[in-house]
Order: sequence, then C-alpha cells, then structure tokens
Amino acid sequence: MLGLFVTTGRVLLALFFVISASLKIKGGMDAGSFSGLAGYIASRNLPQPLLIAYAVIAFEIIAGMAIIFGVFTMPVALLLAAFCLVSAGLFHNFWAAPANQFQGELNNFLKNIGLAGAFLTLAGEGIRTSQVSNVSGPKS
Repeated sequence: MLGLFVTTGRVLLALFFVISASLKIKGGMDAGSFSGLAGYIASRNLPQPLLIAYAVIAFEIIAGMAIIFGVFTMPVALLLAAFCLVSAGLFHNFWAAPANQFQGELNNFLKNIGLAGAFLTLAGEGIRTSQVSNVSGPKS
C-alpha cells in the first residue's frame, strides 16, 4: 500500500512540471508564451534568457518524465528540489513585490518551497529504500 502512495505522489508531483512545460511551449502560462517566458527571465537580469527558457522547458519535461517512470528518482528529485528553491528566490521574491503582487508572489514562493520539500522527501524515500535493500542483502 505504501508503494502505491509513493508512486501516486511521485506521478502527481511530476505532472506539475510536465504540464507546466507543455503550457510554456503552447503559451498558456502567466508569462504568456515562450517569448514571454524568456522576457520574464530577462527581467531578472539573467544572461541568455532564450537559452535558459529552452533549458527550463527541457529540464521540466525530462525530469518530470524521469520521476513519473521512476528513473534516477533520487538524483532527479534532488535536482528538482534545487530548481524549486532557486526559482522561488529568483522569480517569486515577494519581499520586493509591489503591494498588488505581494500575495501572488508569496503564494508562488510558498508553492515552490513546498514542492522542494516534497522532492526532498521523495529523494529521502529513495535513500531509505536503497539502505533497506543493502541491509537485507542480495535477493536470490
């Protein structure tokens, strides 16, 4: 039963990134479109916004699919946790937002922090599972 919960949670977490990346390609996100995403990245004074936008979309799709299919779950979950934390700090700095954007930025910041926590939990589950496997020895 625990395995079913972990698998379902893993799929639901990963779908967030796969769907988000798909919407970025199709233009259904807050940034409006791929060029809007690149513009949003540029607004944070990051270099090569187009390259970063392509990398973000590719990362979200590849990492999301890896989590869904359980491929390299622990390292990918750690990368996604780091991605969420960096994104929270760079793009959802509610402390500097105008009053009319404060609540939205705070919500997105907290969402990213929560997602990071979920991915750290998923990575920890992978570590715990591998430790249990090592303790119990090889299976015949």
